[in-house]
Amino acid sequence: PPPVESSTGGLQIWHFSQQDEQLVEQALSSLSFTLIPKQSPQEPVENTNAIFFGEKVKDRDLRVVATQLIQAGIPIQVIIPVKRDSPNRDKALIQIGAERCNPIKDWPVWTVERINTTTEFNRTEFDSLGCSS
Repeated sequence: PPPVESSTGGLQIWHFSQQDEQLVEQALSSLSFTLIPKQSPQEPVENTNAIFFGEKVKDRDLRVVATQLIQAGIPIQVIIPVKRDSPNRDKALIQIGAERCNPIKDWPVWTVERINTTTEFNRTEFDSLGCSS
């Protein structure tokens, strides 16, 4: 099948390398989105479990990326906007990496069905735990 095209102009996907780096790259290879590998700010001892996104990312693109990762067997636990004070807040940017905030370790992983039925991805519960990403 032809690669999936982005509906967000100038969309970039930053992947912060983790132990499952090759699996993430394979999962996103069928997308024609710009994938930019980044060095993780911490030692990559975790597997990917989080997606953060800027305000200019179209909902469709966020759902496509999350679905691709989940279908590849990557257990995504967090899908939230970047922090309000982030310089990436107003960008067409999806960041994929590992969230290490302990309270989310018990959160259920996202399913494709849950992604398709969620009406809003927000930070409310995440921020209430005192997580800082």
